[in-house]
Parts: sequence; structure tokens; C-alpha cells
Amino acid sequence: MGPGLDDTDLRILDALHGDVRTPLVRLARDLGVSDTTVRARIHRLIRHFGVKFVVDVDPEVLGLSYSFLAARVQGPAAIHRTRS
Repeated sequence: MGPGLDDTDLRILDALHGDVRTPLVRLARDLGVSDTTVRARIHRLIRHFGVKFVVDVDPEVLGLSYSFLAARVQGPAAIHRTRS
């Protein structure tokens, strides 16, 4: 993995958190960097830090029903610890 997040990375993430559809040119202007820098930083965040952009749809708005299921899974290390 590359070096850690810096102030520019955090400012990009913060801006995208507010509106992920913000054009890169506007984001660059607001942050005082080039759009090439913003584009490269976003690709780096995706590649090295697992940043993902996700579409969240409300199933009820689409007329769909849904269920939520949660499961707790313990691996071998957790089982070993509980037997000690």
C-alpha cells in the first residue's frame, strides 16, 4: 500500500461525501488544485485505500419489498480463544 492519506485526500473525500456527483473541475477549483490532481488522487484512493462509490436505492420507492438478515460469524481464532 502507498503512503497514508494527506490533507488533500481528506478534503477530496469530504467534498465527495457531500455530493459524489460534483464535477472534478469544480472540485479542483474549490480545493485549489488541478483537475488532473483530483482525478489521480481519486484513482489512488480507489486502488490503495479501497474507496468505493456505491449507489443506494430505497427499495420501497421502487415498489420492492426487502428483508435484512444479520449473522455473527466467528473464525477459528475466536473459537480457540474461547476454549482456553
